[in-house]
Amino acid sequence: DLSDETSFLPSFPPTWWIIRASGLYSRSKLTHKIPAPVQPASNGHEASSPEEIGILPFFSDELRLDIDGRYPQNTVSGVLKLGFARCHWIAKLRYYGKNTWRGYIWYKRGSTHLLPQTHVKILVSKSFFTSQRKAYVTFYGSGLPTQVAQYQWKSAYFHEVNFEHDYAANASLQTTYDTGSHPNRPASLPVEQLTVKKVYQRAGFNVAESGTSKVPLTGAGPNAKWSDMEMHDAMQTYWSRFSNNAQWAMWVFFASLHEQGTSLGGVMFDTIGANERQGTAIFCDSFINNAPIGDPSPAAWRQRMKFWTTVHEMGHAFNLAHSWQKELVWNGYGPWIPLQDDNEARSFMNYPFNVQGGQQKFFEDFEFRFIDSEYLFLRHAPYEFVQPGNKAFFDHHGLEDLGIEVGNTLQLELRVHRDANHFEFMEPVRVEAKLKNTSSQPMLIPKHTFDSFHDLTVVIKKKDGTIKRWAPFARKLFEPTMQVLQPGQAIYGSVPVGNGLNGWDMSEPGYYEIKAMLEVSGLHYISNTLQIRIAPPVSHEQEYWAQDYFSAEVARIMYFDGSKYLQKGNDTLREVVDRFEKQSVARHARLALTKPLMKAYKELRIPIEVSEVPMSAAEAGGWIEETKPDPETVRTEMAKVLLRDQKESVVTFGHLDYEKQMMDYGTFLYENGDPKDATDIVRSLHDTMADRNVIKSALARIDQKADTFEKAAANAKSSRSSRRKSSKKTSKV
Repeated sequence: DLSDETSFLPSFPPTWWIIRASGLYSRSKLTHKIPAPVQPASNGHEASSPEEIGILPFFSDELRLDIDGRYPQNTVSGVLKLGFARCHWIAKLRYYGKNTWRGYIWYKRGSTHLLPQTHVKILVSKSFFTSQRKAYVTFYGSGLPTQVAQYQWKSAYFHEVNFEHDYAANASLQTTYDTGSHPNRPASLPVEQLTVKKVYQRAGFNVAESGTSKVPLTGAGPNAKWSDMEMHDAMQTYWSRFSNNAQWAMWVFFASLHEQGTSLGGVMFDTIGANERQGTAIFCDSFINNAPIGDPSPAAWRQRMKFWTTVHEMGHAFNLAHSWQKELVWNGYGPWIPLQDDNEARSFMNYPFNVQGGQQKFFEDFEFRFIDSEYLFLRHAPYEFVQPGNKAFFDHHGLEDLGIEVGNTLQLELRVHRDANHFEFMEPVRVEAKLKNTSSQPMLIPKHTFDSFHDLTVVIKKKDGTIKRWAPFARKLFEPTMQVLQPGQAIYGSVPVGNGLNGWDMSEPGYYEIKAMLEVSGLHYISNTLQIRIAPPVSHEQEYWAQDYFSAEVARIMYFDGSKYLQKGNDTLREVVDRFEKQSVARHARLALTKPLMKAYKELRIPIEVSEVPMSAAEAGGWIEETKPDPETVRTEMAKVLLRDQKESVVTFGHLDYEKQMMDYGTFLYENGDPKDATDIVRSLHDTMADRNVIKSALARIDQKADTFEKAAANAKSSRSSRRKSSKKTSKV
């Protein structure tokens, strides 16, 4: 292993040639005396005489040498720093004997004037003693002066990272896996107790973790399910207690199930806290717990699938794309270097069910590793691209031509159901995505096409030419089930493009253009360009309060339909409701304040204030507490949000979201013992949507729900009547 520090200890007799040179090197001395420039040797390589070599004048820099150990990439990368200037460079190496490697510098980013040379030579000095391990780096080429720097070995790893794992009392976790426990595996796969920690150590990370702990679940039933807002609040709570930790950190929480049921296997939450840290939730009783019928070792299959899911979702936290999405470059947003898609990759970042032959064939050849291009990214990409949660991975490119295969059997359309596509100032922008089968044949598409944003790319262009890529706060891993889309049939989804990982992408008045691309079965479908207009503020007061409203906290609360943790943002929304009652934004604010009151809400509690030492939530004395819903307040507030002027309400929320919120409210009333009011709510939804000429299948779906509630109401009435009759008979007796 790259992680095996004992490999650096001497053997008897000493075998110095097995000492690894790979690792992190650094230097931080400012050179005051810089030799005069010299000319390169006539052979076009580097001058051979030490007297002819210039010394690099950098104040500090680092070197990542990757030439031996686990999965070597024969690559060297570095960062040169001088004041505020910084240049990241990467070179591919070839061995020339005598502990010497040479290569061409094929990647530069930043202040490239710091490194005008084109080639590099590495001379490694090995030693059993770490203080004597050095790398002598010579830069040369392009007819420029040759320069050299001496680096001191620092670590066998390229990055430091902290992992913490917790699991709820009604859940299990899988951070280890016995690679020999399932018979379907490569014959050459070493049998070992593999851990998540070891997987990422082999990728070049010095992983620190304090272990795994169970978080008690107080006041909740044994089958408690999690919502997005609850899970997001838990992530926020956790990171608020460890705000002084290093930026490279990740918390993985294992729960039983999400409210969406067994089809959702995991959620990754981006940018938790000010230091760009990451939170990931794994739902261990979801589809990843369902072994195929007839599997020879179902228990081992479940353990393997949970382990794969954990490593996979954590890989996304390091900005690793899916193996089939490497080549995705559109409107300037794509991989950090040109990469080739590989639908058949045996990598943690490929879906086992995507390869030919399915998961059976995938695990038959899977060696529990990443592929080389992923190791290259994790070890050598610029720091900000790899750092958990850092959005710069998507922001650094200039505009490029469309370099993808475009399909023509599906039509992707973006739209909003309102006059002139006009939004009020501060009103959250949500668009409806429609995917229609325009071919003459039935097509198979993923069932959760618009539930997960893995395959959807959205860009927003302002009138002044500024382009932003919309990024969601969370991404979900769904079961790979397919559905048939008949000719002429369409599916629909709601996309909250107004707020996301960038904050508020459309906070200023003016015109915007929105365009999307969706990948389905390896083909890419480009949408129409949707133009919308954001109106100016209606008053100076609204313009003033917008400064508090357009905050990261409020963006998160709106995205997740509420929060009990982000109290500062909630206070801002209360002010919005009080001051701008007649504006559309007040409906959205009131909804976000009310939704957490509609359920038995689970909250992570951690008694300590702030800790310098990373630890699991359970070790910090944490527990999960569930509070009861507030039906009286919900009725009062939801009447103002959804029922007061329903024609206006459906416009501001949009067809899909208005239907969802009304259905949720009806279900809430039904579950709290009022099926009659639940029926009335859903019937009124049907009438409102029928007036807007929505498709018949949507009206049928609403009618079916209303019929269910109505039947329950009739049964409840019959039951009450029977009890009254029984009571009268008893009293006569």
